[in-house]
Order: sequence, then C-alpha cells, then structure tokens
Amino acid sequence: MNRRFSFNQERYNIGSSYNAFDQMLINHPETSSPGSFPKMNMNHQMNMMSIFPQPIIEERREIKFENYKFTDKPPTLPTVFIDGKFVDVNDIVQQIVYNRPPAPHIPNNEMLTNVCPLSFCPITCPSRGVFCLHSQCFDLRSFLLLQSDENWLCPICRTPITWNSLRYDPAFFLRIF
Repeated sequence: MNRRFSFNQERYNIGSSYNAFDQMLINHPETSSPGSFPKMNMNHQMNMMSIFPQPIIEERREIKFENYKFTDKPPTLPTVFIDGKFVDVNDIVQQIVYNRPPAPHIPNNEMLTNVCPLSFCPITCPSRGVFCLHSQCFDLRSFLLLQSDENWLCPICRTPITWNSLRYDPAFFLRIF
C-alpha cells in the first residue's frame, strides 16, 4: 500500500501513528509501504583485497639523531622572579621550610580548611605571612607560582607580604584534624 499525502495533509498529520522518519519513507520513491527501508543495490562485486589481505612488509631503517644533543641538564622547573632574578620555586620553598622560623601560633575559633583559598588545590605546604592575624594558611608553592609582580598580598587578609616575611606553619594540619 503506497500512501501519499498532499502538503496540507502532511502538515496537519501530527498524530502518534506517523513520525518524521515514516513520513520520509512514505514519500521516498523506492519504498513499497510506509515504514519499510529503501531497497539496496546488491549487484556490486566484492573487493578481493578485503577477503585475502596482503601481508604488511616492514622496512627497517636506521634512525639517526643528527640535530639533537643529549644534555645532562635536568628539565626546566617553574621559576619565580624575586629581587631581579629568576629563582627556582622548589629552592625558595625549601629555604622557607628549613631555614626560617615557623609561623607564630595564632589561637582562633574559626573554621580551617585544607583547600588553598588562592589556587583551590589541597594545601601541601601551609604558610602565611609573619604579620597575618589569621590561622588559615595558603599553599606556599601555589602562592609563589601565581604571583605576577613584586607586590604580594596575602590571599586571605590582603596584608602586604614580602618573600622574606613568608613563614611555614608546621602545626596547621594538627589544628585541622
């Protein structure tokens, strides 16, 4: 049964019996009834390469590194511009943790979190400024990497911080838990 609709009938026939795919097949010249798929041409020849694949012949070539120099230098690490020179961030963190006195203890009843308020990453090296009056710390490495100029401010209280006034707080994780 081959049903054809005029433009107005197709336009107003929005019932549940026909959808857009059925209407496309109804108007298709190769379909015999609504809902059947178009007839496919099966008279093509099969590709012999797909039945009997040819083996892949590998050629071995020597690889030469003529324009590449092997160096003993370690990979480049993130640096920070301090006092007119570029300094490795890991060296600064190590210097602050091992060579400076710890941050002063400030008793507070505020809720502490182990997420850095500047980078929103977990705090791995808690630190704060000497003149900061809060017990919440920020991550030292993230703080150093995110500073773009020499005017540093505490991300929590906006107190000016120099790199000499940064202190590591070893008791921060004890106060959280």
